[in-house]
Amino acid sequence: ALTAALAVWCDILPWLRSTDPSLFKRVRLGSNPGGEGAAWQLSVFLRNHCPVHAPKKSVEPGVIYRGSKWHSDGKPIPLTVSFIPGKITDHNMLGDDYAEMLKMQSGERAAQLLDGCWCRLEGAYFSFLRPEYVQPYQLIDDQWWWTHFISIDYGYGSSSAAAGLYAVNESGRIFKIGEIIEKKMGSVDFARKICDEWIAPKDATIYPTTDGQRMRIVCCFMDPANDANIGNGKTNMELMGEEFSKYDVDIVPASKGRVANAQRLLDGLQNAGLVVCDTCPETYKSLTTRMHAEKTSDVKKIHGDPLDDIYDEN
Repeated sequence: ALTAALAVWCDILPWLRSTDPSLFKRVRLGSNPGGEGAAWQLSVFLRNHCPVHAPKKSVEPGVIYRGSKWHSDGKPIPLTVSFIPGKITDHNMLGDDYAEMLKMQSGERAAQLLDGCWCRLEGAYFSFLRPEYVQPYQLIDDQWWWTHFISIDYGYGSSSAAAGLYAVNESGRIFKIGEIIEKKMGSVDFARKICDEWIAPKDATIYPTTDGQRMRIVCCFMDPANDANIGNGKTNMELMGEEFSKYDVDIVPASKGRVANAQRLLDGLQNAGLVVCDTCPETYKSLTTRMHAEKTSDVKKIHGDPLDDIYDEN
């Protein structure tokens, strides 16, 4: 539904036309904070930050901005945008008891409707996450001899290819320290990009090295669906594996249980066994905008959303 709604917006906007140059063309969108679809509204109108709790990183109400991009594919929007907040105190048509009634809503819902807070999304799977959860990479003191691994969710066409780089310290705490997201990139080219950015030794890098040697990367986890062999050709896993083998990095099939994986991720994030670093801004955006599936304990699947592919990689 979300992907379809975004497609409708993209289709409608080109028809905002007039032969009268004196007419001012405008589209107005009204919405409450949170709920499904809030991710793209945050991206397009609010710079992905709550205007109440992160005003310096968000936008100034009423100011006209240029340079917004579509949340789905990162393409620029050739229109100006502006955020105009509307609070309960702006009018008196709802009755004197309305504010008190709203306070009976759940914690995040009350904050959304009373204060205009966009920090928590209604129905968010990882609703406890906050910006302060993200740690600066330079402060974790990553060492070359720590265990590092790569995780890949490869997609082409409507899906994106996503990869994550992780570091495990001496106590077993996992830090996500790198992310790569590409759309419509062939599997071999994607593997080469990962190797070039994370595995191949280089002179200038933010990641730890010693005597010209790269950090210790033990393996690469990958969706076993990429090992499906149809016909006599090589599988995606084999094709990508040939690139990683040049650096003695093996591919290991990852777990396919979506519900179990979601719960493990939930537990790791809640207990700080898994920490996202500031080098992975799209990962934090993905986690904070994932919604509950309607009838299961899973995260709702949103086809065509790059943030969905980033989530699947975690």
